[in-house]
Amino acid sequence: MAVQEMTVGKLEGLSAIPIRNGPEDASMTWERGSVLIPDLATGEIKEAGNEPVADIIGIAVADASTVTGTDTLYVPADVSGVVFEGNIGTSITAGDIAATDLFEDYPLTLTGTEWFVDKTDNTNPAVRVTGFKDAIGTTNGRVYFVFIKDALLVNTT
Repeated sequence: MAVQEMTVGKLEGLSAIPIRNGPEDASMTWERGSVLIPDLATGEIKEAGNEPVADIIGIAVADASTVTGTDTLYVPADVSGVVFEGNIGTSITAGDIAATDLFEDYPLTLTGTEWFVDKTDNTNPAVRVTGFKDAIGTTNGRVYFVFIKDALLVNTT
């Protein structure tokens, strides 16, 4: 299966997708569905680096504008009831969904401009798989996940 952007997969107990906003950091080139964190030095929003383990605020609703200070919309990662979906694999092009992936904590890996749930290890976990959108055995299939508390900037929910 081709890798698709991460997005909201389900809403549990919510009637609408929550959206937050903030100013874009300088020279940003992220794509819709990218993991966002704050630049704590400037107070602006930037794309996280590979395998982020802290300060995650959410998933980008749109591509970066590349203009510093532009209003950036994102789906917050810290809202109870928001379940995200993304591809899972051992690389951007390999790895099947396994029954044992359910309720496992995994890192998010950035390859080029694409993010995926990386089941090769769990040394830098950021998300917990909560369900399967695609069937077990699907190569690079889609799974449902939530962000684990320790990976969030605001981890009180």
